[in-house]
Amino acid sequence: MKIFFLFIVTIFLFSGCSTRTVTPQYQEIQTPQIEEVPPPEDNRWVREVLYQKYEEWDSAPYKRGGRSKKGVDCSSFVQIVYKDGFGVELPRTTGEQALQGYDIKKNALQVGDLIFFKTGTKSKHAGIIIEEGKFLHASTDTGVTISQLNNPYWKNRYWTSRRVLPLLP
Repeated sequence: MKIFFLFIVTIFLFSGCSTRTVTPQYQEIQTPQIEEVPPPEDNRWVREVLYQKYEEWDSAPYKRGGRSKKGVDCSSFVQIVYKDGFGVELPRTTGEQALQGYDIKKNALQVGDLIFFKTGTKSKHAGIIIEEGKFLHASTDTGVTISQLNNPYWKNRYWTSRRVLPLLP
């Protein structure tokens, strides 16, 4: 038993006290060059993309769950515009889209920001700010259209707004 104990202690002494110093290897990391972010008034390109998408989809009818020009719902339309126009992937539903990016106060909205409304006890609606006081969306009444934010219907149903586009300040 003593021999076994001495054997174990000897193994621990020779194997557990390695004092080898490891020198960390640092690797120089190249940071990508980031182009200057244009000031808010210089985001004309965002407005141009949104108007181009509006022209492509103008008057496409509303269809709950639709994803084509034969019929599209509001969250699909927002998802498609962001993907095709800006290369930004958004979730499929309004509720999930309302969690993307970061919260923006209604008085600080800029072109390209997402805007959300509560249109019923459980229903929500999504759109994209296309210019000051106006938003692009797929309306249940008229299909893809541009509406005024100060319209009493929308004004009374405003819920939240989010900034998702990475190039917006």
